[in-house]
Amino acid sequence: MNLLYFSNLSNRACGLQQTATDLAVNKRPRWIMLLAVILLTSLAVLLVADQLLDPQKFQIKKIEVHGRFHQVDGAQVKQSAEAALKGNYFSVNLRRIENKIKQIPWVFSASLRRQWPSTIVVDVVEVQPVARWGEDKWLNFTGDLVDRQPGGENKSSGDLPLLHGSADQEQIVWKAFQQWSERFASNGLTLEQLSLDSRDLWWLKLSLGALASSRGQSTQGSGEVIDRPDKVTMVVDKVNSFPRIERFIDALNQELIDQFPQMKTIDLRYPNGFAISWQGSQSVAQNITESGFTSQP
Repeated sequence: MNLLYFSNLSNRACGLQQTATDLAVNKRPRWIMLLAVILLTSLAVLLVADQLLDPQKFQIKKIEVHGRFHQVDGAQVKQSAEAALKGNYFSVNLRRIENKIKQIPWVFSASLRRQWPSTIVVDVVEVQPVARWGEDKWLNFTGDLVDRQPGGENKSSGDLPLLHGSADQEQIVWKAFQQWSERFASNGLTLEQLSLDSRDLWWLKLSLGALASSRGQSTQGSGEVIDRPDKVTMVVDKVNSFPRIERFIDALNQELIDQFPQMKTIDLRYPNGFAISWQGSQSVAQNITESGFTSQP
């Protein structure tokens, strides 16, 4: 009985060993086949890549330059792209070409894309200043600060408004300028300069602007004719600046506008009114004192 039992166990053990051996033998060809497939696939990829990256094949035959140019020369953009062009349709380094183009004066940004089968398309955005920023910067139409471009002062940019503030305040200053300049313009005044200083004070430079142009000239209280009105400095706290400027604009009337060239400063840092200082020893207009405005000789 025991002999028979041990014999069966031995046979089972032998059977299991044989099965494991058979499985190992059967798996061996599968691993070999898988390895062969991987090697063949890698070889095919290398061959295809070699063909795609061959500089003699799939060559770039055309460079298209798109953009609305006033200062940038489209031909110069194309020449710079051609000078930086290395490789074929698949291997060309578009970032290298982009960086080369962005070195051209008056170029703000450049984006490139491939167009099958042999074209590179270049889209260029030109610097379009909307204001001068400090001594050596422009505020671009995108809201970004850019360096003043060569020859910029000779291309009417000197007529742009002058803005100033810290490096992180350009959006705040530009937004305030847009709102206030439009509001002042409705009363014939031009906002020429706007600055936000470290004490959170707004400083504005105003002139008669369009109103002076429509009249052709302005007259002081003494009767003297001047060809160009003086700029008037206005100061107001950043806090509550909008309602205080609005209060001043609402208080403007034709007589006050006529006396604008006599003004020197307008101080809006008063909770219930504003103060005006005058050029020279001009007397204060009667209607201003009667309106409750503070005046300073």
